[in-house]
Amino acid sequence: MKKITIYEAAPCCSGGCCGTETDRAQELFQDAVVNMSESGYEVERYVITQNPKKFRENKEVVRLMQQHQLKALPVIAYNGEIMIHGKYPTLDELQSIIISRIRPDY
Repeated sequence: MKKITIYEAAPCCSGGCCGTETDRAQELFQDAVVNMSESGYEVERYVITQNPKKFRENKEVVRLMQQHQLKALPVIAYNGEIMIHGKYPTLDELQSIIISRIRPDY
């Protein structure tokens, strides 16, 4: 199974509450998600305001949210295991994290 699950905050407007740096990170991450999807990965994305049940179903996401509130988001999981939270990874970071899960000695 090659599945990436992304738990995200509600999107904000361009250049608004999050600033342009976050917008650029989200754009790069969106490109990474498309790349991973085209490479055969199943990708699921959940937004907290639209899919609260999916957030509650994952005990680790609940724990991170209790600990860090919305700063925990986004939470990115690979095959159910939390890989990263609190920032959008680049394609290189995402691939590196996945490779390290597949080959622990990497």
